[in-house]
Amino acid sequence: MKARDLGPALEWASAQSARLLSDGSSLELKLHQLHFVEILQKGDKNEAIKHARTYLAPFASVHKVEIQKLMACLLWAGRLEQSPYAELLSPSHWENMIEEVSQQFCSLMGQSHASPLSVVISAGVQGLPTLLKMASVMAAKGQEWQAMKQLPVPVDLGRELQFHSIFVCPVLREQGNDENPPMLMPCGHVLSKQSIVKLSKSNTRAFKCPYCPLEATVTQCKQLHF
Repeated sequence: MKARDLGPALEWASAQSARLLSDGSSLELKLHQLHFVEILQKGDKNEAIKHARTYLAPFASVHKVEIQKLMACLLWAGRLEQSPYAELLSPSHWENMIEEVSQQFCSLMGQSHASPLSVVISAGVQGLPTLLKMASVMAAKGQEWQAMKQLPVPVDLGRELQFHSIFVCPVLREQGNDENPPMLMPCGHVLSKQSIVKLSKSNTRAFKCPYCPLEATVTQCKQLHF
């Protein structure tokens, strides 16, 4: 894309179309829009119409306004820079698309778009105030928190620092799988299915959430799918 070649990006987006849509991404449409403008700027109106019918029409029901704007551009084929839609030729469109393709690719791979060092620093900046406060409280009580297997307080990180769907049950300390999936309780906390069965005495009674005062029954818990 940095060499103004959209071919590989369009091919990849087409292959990942279903996954992109499930993520709420309109990347495939944006790439086809960019290609449409490139064709139109060369003055090839017929080729632009053919491209629109093939690749833009499927998105028309959801992105009607964007498609209408592109169709109006047909009146300015070869001289789009003189039209009310000249901003479509801005180099920033290419720059933004290069960045978005990179971000979406990393997202589908379950990886961070940022460098590992940047991620570690960002997580440290967000979590450090909580850790410092906890260290001072534990020191005042004469306890050594560094020897603990689990922190006594949660360290909340933003969604931008969450990259995968691996779930480890906070009660049994075991990773979730198909036989022992994560279950969402009515209070919003998540435990493994085995933990819920044990807490409810084999599904026979209501039980209290280990992390808040609310009670729930097994039938109220819903399986989570990542």
